[in-house]
Amino acid sequence: MATEGSKLTAMASFFRAVDGDVCFGSAARKDFMLYPRNLSIAWSGTKQYWTWTWIKSDRENTLVEVPRLVKVWWLEATGSFDMSELIEGTKYSILFKVMKKDPSEGWKIPVSLTLNLPNEMPSTTKTSLDEMPLDIWADLHVGDFVAFGAGLINFSMRETTNTNPKSGLIIKGVQIKPI
Repeated sequence: MATEGSKLTAMASFFRAVDGDVCFGSAARKDFMLYPRNLSIAWSGTKQYWTWTWIKSDRENTLVEVPRLVKVWWLEATGSFDMSELIEGTKYSILFKVMKKDPSEGWKIPVSLTLNLPNEMPSTTKTSLDEMPLDIWADLHVGDFVAFGAGLINFSMRETTNTNPKSGLIIKGVQIKPI
C-alpha cells in the first residue's frame, strides 16, 4: 500500500519531468536525462523556428515537452551538468537524443558536438545527420569522460557554418550515462 509520502514523491517526480527538470537518475547507476527545457536552444522560443510538443518518455512513463525544428540557419543547443552529481571514478558517456522528421533539410554539413570538462580543453567531434533515417531516435555521441571532483560539464550541438536552412529535427534531450 502506498504511503502519503510515496504518493507525494511520485507526484513530485511527475511534475519535475513535465516541467523539464532532470527526469531520472538511479542511485545505483547515476544515469541522467536532461530534457530540452533544461537546455539552451537558440531561437527555441520563436514559433516560426521551433514548435514544442509533448511525447511519452522512455522512462518513468511521463510526458516530456520537446522542440521540433521548423527552420533555422543557425543550430545551437547547449547545456551543463554538475559533475558532483556523478559517481567519482566512473566512466560516463554524453549523448544528444534526436530524431529527424519529414520535411527534413539542410543536414549535408555535419553538426559539431563539443564536450568541455572542468579545467580541461574542450573536445569536439563532427557527426553527419544527412544519412540518418527518419522517425527513429538516434544517439549523437558528444564524448566520454571519467567523473572527478566537482564543477560544470558543458556540452553542445552546433551547426553554424552552413547558410542553408535546416529543418525537421526533434531534440529529446541529453543523456549522461555510465559505460
